[in-house]
Amino acid sequence: MAQPRTSATLLVVAAFAASTAAAIASQVAGDGGAKASASAKAAAKKKKKKVKRGPPGPAGPPGPAGPQGLPGPATGAAGGALAGAYPNPILNVSGGPCPNGQELVNVSALAALTCSAGVYSDGADNVAAGPTSFPALTTGADNSALGDTALSSLSSGESNTAVGNQALALNATGTGNTAVGDFALSENTASGNSAFGQNALADNTTAIENSAFGVAALAENTASSNSAFGFRALSGNSTGGENLAVGESALRVNSTGENNSAVGEDALDANDGGSSNSALGSAALGANVGGGSNTAIGRSALLLSTGDSNTALGASAGSNLTTGSGNITIGNFGVAGESSTTRIGSGQTRAFIAGIRGVTTDNANAVNVLIDSAGQLGTVSSSRQVKRDIAPIGALRPLMKLKPVSFRYRTGPDELHYGLLAEQVAKVLPELAVYGDDGLPETVQYQELPVLLLAKIQSQQRRIERQQKQIDWLIRRARGR
Repeated sequence: MAQPRTSATLLVVAAFAASTAAAIASQVAGDGGAKASASAKAAAKKKKKKVKRGPPGPAGPPGPAGPQGLPGPATGAAGGALAGAYPNPILNVSGGPCPNGQELVNVSALAALTCSAGVYSDGADNVAAGPTSFPALTTGADNSALGDTALSSLSSGESNTAVGNQALALNATGTGNTAVGDFALSENTASGNSAFGQNALADNTTAIENSAFGVAALAENTASSNSAFGFRALSGNSTGGENLAVGESALRVNSTGENNSAVGEDALDANDGGSSNSALGSAALGANVGGGSNTAIGRSALLLSTGDSNTALGASAGSNLTTGSGNITIGNFGVAGESSTTRIGSGQTRAFIAGIRGVTTDNANAVNVLIDSAGQLGTVSSSRQVKRDIAPIGALRPLMKLKPVSFRYRTGPDELHYGLLAEQVAKVLPELAVYGDDGLPETVQYQELPVLLLAKIQSQQRRIERQQKQIDWLIRRARGR
């Protein structure tokens, strides 16, 4: 019976020994694995430090859309600016309504209305658009305003039109005004004015019936019935009335002159107090300051003139005239300082004037017209008051040496004429010849011949009378008386 008990014990001991050996082997294997794992991590870390990371690659394509979710409920309570419940909520609006002249410009997240400048209109046909739409209007009608403070002072004025910042800003009762441009007619309170351009008629207050077209045209004007067309035209005019300026800077400086007309750039540019002047052409009458009743037609005509009652026709006509007055220059520069002189043409070689040939003067006291070497026309005065060194002519024996001839001109009609040769006259009576610019004889002073012939005839008559007396004495003696 003892042997079987020993066998069971041995089996137990063997099982325990096997279990212990397995545990020891597992512990040994665990320690070795840990050491191997640590060694592998150290090697990987060392290898990681040696490898550099490259740039990231491109993004991949988007994935497919997910499935549609389930539909929400068809009803529910509203929130925020909405009241009630879906699907028929109610909008709760605060602010507004906008007054006349303002418009709705914003609805906030809470449905609050915001108003700003818009379009104003009323039953009196007034229309305005801008930040200030007729704030002072009472009974005015048919007015139109576009721009900040345009017609902002209007109360009872009618038929006014203002377009631009502060256009007709101070106009309260004036009617029939038109202003287009910033500050155009900005101080106006009168009627019947038209201004187109920035600062056009800007200083005008009570003057009426003015027209200004152009930047700063009639900018300082306070007078009436002026018209200005062009940049700074009549810009300095203050009290001068009934002026017309067309062109840049035309009548620019004029302040008190009246009834002036200037057409052309810088025409009558310097005119200040001169009146009743007319200038047509660029810079015509450009230097005139106070001269009046001048007429200049043509570019730079009467350019330097400051006198009165001068007339110039043609480009640069009368441009040399300065202080003189009463001159007429047509196609001629004129002479500085001269007065009461007419000059026509410059450099022409022929002149034709109708209404002279074959026409008898109305008065029976006509005289011959002469022309001198300077081209001046005139007549000969015989009054003792204009003569000196008066003396008898005498017989003038050389007169009989003159040789009258008949001839035909080399050009022109084949007609026979009678006269003298200037070269022959110059040898016999040099003072009777007329010389050209080259110093050579050109013609004869035929108007002097009758007097010389008269003197010769008188001398011969006296001789005849003396001889007749001698003859009479001899006849009486022969008859024994």
